[in-house]
Amino acid sequence: MLVKYCMKREFYTLDVNDPVRRAVQLLKKHRVCILPVLDGQKLEGVVTERGLRKALGLERAFEKLEQWSAVDPETRVSEVMTRDPITISPDSSLEDVVRVLIEAKIPGTPVVDAQGAVVGIITQTDLYRVLLATSGFMEKGAQFAFELEDRPGSLKEVTDIIRKHGGRIACILTSYETAPPGFRHAYVRVFALEADKVSDLSKELSSKAKLIMGAPAQV
Repeated sequence: MLVKYCMKREFYTLDVNDPVRRAVQLLKKHRVCILPVLDGQKLEGVVTERGLRKALGLERAFEKLEQWSAVDPETRVSEVMTRDPITISPDSSLEDVVRVLIEAKIPGTPVVDAQGAVVGIITQTDLYRVLLATSGFMEKGAQFAFELEDRPGSLKEVTDIIRKHGGRIACILTSYETAPPGFRHAYVRVFALEADKVSDLSKELSSKAKLIMGAPAQV
C-alpha cells in the first residue's frame, strides 16, 4: 500500500512567524503529534511536542494549555522548530514509512510531492489503523493460528476446511520468525462463522495441522 492512500490530507500547519503559543494550542487542542512549518508554500521545518519541550528546556509534557503560560509570547516558531525535517513521498510504500519512523524515532512525517508541496501527514496512528484494517480485526470474527509445514498446499488445506464450515477469510498473515525449521506460522482471521460451528471446525483443523490458537475473539 502506498502512503497517498492512508495519509491525512487535512492537517494543521504553522507559519515561521507564528508565536510558539499557537503551536502549543494546535498540538493540545487538536491532539496532533506533528505540525509542518511553512514559509509561504515552502516547508521549513516541523514542530512536535517533544521537540518543542527540548527547545524550550522543559523536562516534562504539560497536559493543560494553561501550564504553558510561562512560554515567552514573543518566541516565534522559527526559533524552536526542527529544521530540514525528514519527509516522505506520497508514492512511498508503508514499509518505507515504518522504517523511517523507527530509524528516526519520530511520531510522524510530512508527505511532500515532487514539487516540494506538503500534501499530507502520516503518523504512527495512521499506520496502526492500516494494520487493523488489513489484518481483518475491524471485522467480528475469530482468529486461528497454525504451525504449518513449509510446503506447497499446506495453507490451502486448512483454508479449505474453514470454507467448508461456512467461514469467510478476512486476512491471512504468515511468519517464519518464531516457527521451527521446516515450518511457518499462519494466522487466519475468519468471519461469518456460526458460533455452534467453531468447536467442530477447531477439531477438524487440529486433525490437519498443529493448531496453536483457535479461541474465537468474537463470533
